[in-house]
Amino acid sequence: MRARLTVGFVLILIPFLFATTHLLMMSTMHSHTIRVQADVDVTGSRALAVLDDKDWMQKLDQIFHDPEVEGTGLGAIVVDRGDNILWRSESNAPRQVDPAAGQSLFTSGDRRIALKRPDPQRFQGSTSMLYSLNVITTIAFGLGAWILVAQTLTPIRALARQAREAGKVDLRVKLESPSRDPEMRELVSTLNDLIGRIADSADQKARFYAAASHELRTPLQALSGHLELAADHPRSVDEYRAAVGEALTQTRRLTSLVEGILLIHQLDGKSAVMQESACLSKTVDQVLQPLLPLIEARHLNLTSTVEPVEVSAIPAHLGVLVRNLIDNAARHGREGGILAVESSKGELRVTNDLTADHHLNVARLGEAFFREDASRSSNTGGNGLGLAICQAVATANGWCLGFEQHDDHFSARVVFGGL
Repeated sequence: MRARLTVGFVLILIPFLFATTHLLMMSTMHSHTIRVQADVDVTGSRALAVLDDKDWMQKLDQIFHDPEVEGTGLGAIVVDRGDNILWRSESNAPRQVDPAAGQSLFTSGDRRIALKRPDPQRFQGSTSMLYSLNVITTIAFGLGAWILVAQTLTPIRALARQAREAGKVDLRVKLESPSRDPEMRELVSTLNDLIGRIADSADQKARFYAAASHELRTPLQALSGHLELAADHPRSVDEYRAAVGEALTQTRRLTSLVEGILLIHQLDGKSAVMQESACLSKTVDQVLQPLLPLIEARHLNLTSTVEPVEVSAIPAHLGVLVRNLIDNAARHGREGGILAVESSKGELRVTNDLTADHHLNVARLGEAFFREDASRSSNTGGNGLGLAICQAVATANGWCLGFEQHDDHFSARVVFGGL
């Protein structure tokens, strides 16, 4: 970056300096031409006025020895009709009359005065000096830019070293601004926010992996234990049937866990692109039918008032979301309480009753395998993935899912997009 910025600065500076020098020289030469022409006109008129005098040579010497005329750098010769030189100035006099050489001619009778303008070649030295000065200026400014860029990048390098050393110890670090510049402080604050979010995501994934390992280990141990007991000694048909039944139950639990984990992994951080129009009320009716035995077994008072609105979604995703929300409310709600499914103004709300002493950590309900009470979840057959799957589905489809608890009522609220 240091070399790129310096080279870029020099590449911008070079055409600017040389263009400025060229314009300056052009303006100077134009002004010089106008001034020389004025000097020629004045000096020629003075010389022409004395040509008819008897002592014209002495007077011409006086004119061209005048400091003002000498300062102009003009030289002159006086010739007759045959171009024979009758008089010439002591300095800068032309050798012969030659109008093509930039001379100005003034005629009086048989005599002509040829005035030679200053040689423009004398400006070449000034031009070369200016261009040399441009080269020196470019080099000086390039070195200055190199040093300035190095000083500007020093805090960034210090910040990079700080982040590199801190990251070796712990991902959750707090960087300190290496300078008091507002821009550097803003950069450090932004990086600290980013590091915090990355650390939170890493912690959440670590909790997910640990919980997933624990959840998978439990049915595997149970399955292994039942199969080992059944294989140790001869059993009756009923005992074998009971062992196989328990093994089947644990296998189904494993299957459910693996499918849930795979679904969360597939949805994590991805957006649904192949969305279709799905009817919300139809989806709710389809989901409720297989859940009615559970609702009746727990003596829940079901009310369903869902408007027949169209939702932009992957149809399977909408079914997964609605099924998990209603299943969670039916399993974890207070037995004999209410179970309300309702929709209005582009949102779906599923509400259930809770026991008086049941207080939920609503901020963590969307985390995979998070359960307020492991024994309660074991009794209800939950695995801690239902609401996490709902959260992943909502995120993938661009919906907003939130959880609320008011006294002994719990609600899951989904705001759909594209209604």
